[in-house]
Amino acid sequence: FGDGDENDRAIKSLKRAALTNYVERLHRPVFDPDNPEMNTASGEAAMMLGAIYRQGLYGTKADMDEACRWYRRAAFVGHVAAYKALGDIQYFGLGIPRDPKAAFANYQRGAKRPLAAAQAALGDMLEHGDDGVAADLPTAIAWYREAVKHGDPDAAYALAHAYDSGRGVPLDREVAFGLYRQAALKGSAEARVAVG
Repeated sequence: FGDGDENDRAIKSLKRAALTNYVERLHRPVFDPDNPEMNTASGEAAMMLGAIYRQGLYGTKADMDEACRWYRRAAFVGHVAAYKALGDIQYFGLGIPRDPKAAFANYQRGAKRPLAAAQAALGDMLEHGDDGVAADLPTAIAWYREAVKHGDPDAAYALAHAYDSGRGVPLDREVAFGLYRQAALKGSAEARVAVG
């Protein structure tokens, strides 16, 4: 990427890479929850294109439909983090109509693979419920636990809050403090306040 034509050439190159022939049994990477960004060149290119169109980078206009198209392609070729990106766009209605059901489905796909950020987002939706998504606190707690196994600070904070308030789990301030501390050390500002 650079100026003028260089940007156009770079985007065309990314599109060629993202649209290369894909044979699942040959190209699908083994997902590593500790390194969710590791993927094939095709998946990485599609994720980059999604981000470019989502943010309007390198002389492109922000276009959420186009961003979603590339995130779908990334998910199709095995880039599990694309499910979280798609879910966020749908959940928050970023440039497209808000669609909690579609967001839930994408979070669920990512959570089952197991992407910790998607597990935490799924837990949040299930904890509170949303339009077309029924609240289910026990399942939310289970997803938070899964995400905590992979070090997700948002899930650790949510689970700590549950133990701190006795909501969905037995009241246990020691467990809550440990989880708040874990989330704080991973960068959660809310958890730092709770530890303080």
